[in-house]
Amino acid sequence: MHALRLGLQGIELLTTGRITLPVPEPDCGYLRSIRHGERPLAEVLDVVSGTEARLAELRHSPDIPAEPDRAWVDDWLHRSYLNFWASQFAPGTRATG
Repeated sequence: MHALRLGLQGIELLTTGRITLPVPEPDCGYLRSIRHGERPLAEVLDVVSGTEARLAELRHSPDIPAEPDRAWVDDWLHRSYLNFWASQFAPGTRATG
């Protein structure tokens, strides 16, 4: 179930640039049915294989940058730390540690 979830999220990320959480329907219901043992193993393995093949196709898409946007990631990480620290050390709060 988790292998398929990660594959589906990878496809979404590579095709839309984002990941929707929680996993939307109908995928969520299908994943739950796998978790509850309601799907035959052969079916699940076939779906996982298809998902893996789709990811391999998308990996070579010209829309996917060759390198990550490191400046965006660094900026996001910097903002995240600043926001966290501001919330921890704002007047009227106590730092724990």
